[in-house]
Amino acid sequence: MLLPKQWSLKLVLPFLVISVVQAKTILTYLNGSNLTVLNAAVNAASPGVRSIFNTTSTELTLFAPDDSAFNSTDQAYIADLVSGEYEPQVDCFLLFHSLTFKIKSQDVIGSINIVDVAGEVRFLSKVNDTFGVNGVAVTTPDISAQNGIIHVISDAPLLPECVTTTIYEEATNIDSISIFLYLLSKAGYTDMLNSSRPLTLLAPTNDAFQQDILDILLFNDTALNETVTNHLIPNNVYLSPTINMDELFTIQSESVTFEYDGNETYTVNNGTITLENSVASNGMLHVIDTVLLPESLGLINCGDFKVKNGYYLCGPRTACVAGRTSCTIAVTGDACVCACLPGKEGPTCLDIDECMQDPPICPENGFCVDYDTPEKYKCGCKDNFTPVLAHNESQIEELYGSIEPVPKEWRPLACV
Repeated sequence: MLLPKQWSLKLVLPFLVISVVQAKTILTYLNGSNLTVLNAAVNAASPGVRSIFNTTSTELTLFAPDDSAFNSTDQAYIADLVSGEYEPQVDCFLLFHSLTFKIKSQDVIGSINIVDVAGEVRFLSKVNDTFGVNGVAVTTPDISAQNGIIHVISDAPLLPECVTTTIYEEATNIDSISIFLYLLSKAGYTDMLNSSRPLTLLAPTNDAFQQDILDILLFNDTALNETVTNHLIPNNVYLSPTINMDELFTIQSESVTFEYDGNETYTVNNGTITLENSVASNGMLHVIDTVLLPESLGLINCGDFKVKNGYYLCGPRTACVAGRTSCTIAVTGDACVCACLPGKEGPTCLDIDECMQDPPICPENGFCVDYDTPEKYKCGCKDNFTPVLAHNESQIEELYGSIEPVPKEWRPLACV
């Protein structure tokens, strides 16, 4: 009877004894004495990834770094990687060393590029009978396993971007979160995102920032720091439909809750996650469509309310001129204020086109604003220009065509 290759025939004299010994799976082989780090990584991987090294339903090719290969890497990071807190990074690392088909060293002639199911490229080569992957020489090739083949590498492990690129570096590749990255830098947290671990960054898109909120963050350091840290979670949060979505806390000590809607959409608090699970060496990055304002700031809601007698309430107490102003949050974050709509200026936000009509006509480099009442105007000078005032009625009348209603002291003859 012919036996399959994965079975062995054992002769024991004086009797003939046939013992059936099944070849090892890749997972079983990794228990070898010189593969302790790699074996620890497999044990720290997710159950799904760990199982593929033990299943016999498919054949794999594993480029297995032995213990000496890890001597060239950051030992503290490797220790963290296999600690159980970095499952997404370990999964990525292991899959980068694997191909979803079996390839022997003899199958490689010259050099070839292999693209796996994740779109990652491996460069396989054989030069003067030296077999290598991504420039790393294979020291022990073609170890057969029940579910594939193993090639041991000793010089260095293969390092994908998920274990070499930091959260901040990953974030700089996403154009839609440039405002938040500026705020991170302004608040002084780029070093943390480049070095601290584990962290999860929830990065709001540019569209998530309303102008009034942005003004507060740009001019109020306390609000800036508390808001930035409210988007940092001191955990490695990988999102999946089966993950336990327990309440977590940000560095700002405020709670965040993740939910899955069953239709490939995740939410966090009142925001939707638009890009999830970007894996970085020191944690995870998720892009969200809202700014998570910390409750500690006590920012108030400045909604526009019903117009009455030409005014409307801005927040609980402030009255704004209807049709000329918008209601916004003050830079201090604790009050509502009236801001002029675009194209309007002055205490009562008068339309500039109306103001520029005769009277008056402001000089070059000047501008027209209203004062006291919407019926009276004055000309001011733009920034970096000094007013030269009209000092008699003839100059005023010649320049403006009328003396009234604007007093001469508010009519610059020129802006120089």
